[in-house]
Amino acid sequence: MPPKSVTCAICGETVLKAQTLARKDGSRACRSHEGVSEEAQNLKEEEKALRDYSLNHPKKKLRSLGPASDALVDAYRAERKAFQERVSTHCWTCGKEGVGLREYFSQVLVTMKRLELRKEFDLLNLPVDIARLTGNLLPLAVIPFRNETDQGVLSRIQDRRVRDMVPLLSQMLLCGECARRLGFQERWDALFPTPTVEQVKNCAVMVEILDPHLTEMAKKKEEQS
Repeated sequence: MPPKSVTCAICGETVLKAQTLARKDGSRACRSHEGVSEEAQNLKEEEKALRDYSLNHPKKKLRSLGPASDALVDAYRAERKAFQERVSTHCWTCGKEGVGLREYFSQVLVTMKRLELRKEFDLLNLPVDIARLTGNLLPLAVIPFRNETDQGVLSRIQDRRVRDMVPLLSQMLLCGECARRLGFQERWDALFPTPTVEQVKNCAVMVEILDPHLTEMAKKKEEQS
């Protein structure tokens, strides 16, 4: 069978199909024309996005992909972005919003400096004061998931997409309350090791170095409050 030929939509020449690329309007054009490769790549990405969207929404499956729908692709991208943001900012079991441990402890340091500036620093009442100024900020931690022992926890994760990710990632994002409730207290505590005297001294030196930056950030927070 002879190679298939098509007519280029730009120059009108009859050329081998292999020398052309598909365009968004369903036509084909020579690879050599400016912008054709980029248009073909964009079309390929949009069609993949459309297929993914259809797989995740069985009730909305299309009989034929055809030229990708801009509105549907935009909807898919917006939903994917929202999912990515939520999966990194909410506990995977209870769904409460929080922040990662690094961000949490950064805000705690700034809040402690704010209390110093206010002359309200009270070591005995520190946890309550920090919670008050941070709006009861919820820390979230990445907890190791063990496929051989932790399968039971998967039923606590309502979002199927997240539930399917856990065994592949071998980890979960949980708040402290859920970690304790699900029997992961030991793994949660392992993220907060008891420091040695030498480590405390090193931390004190680091905090002293960071003090000007913490003070500046605390002042900005105070201005915004």
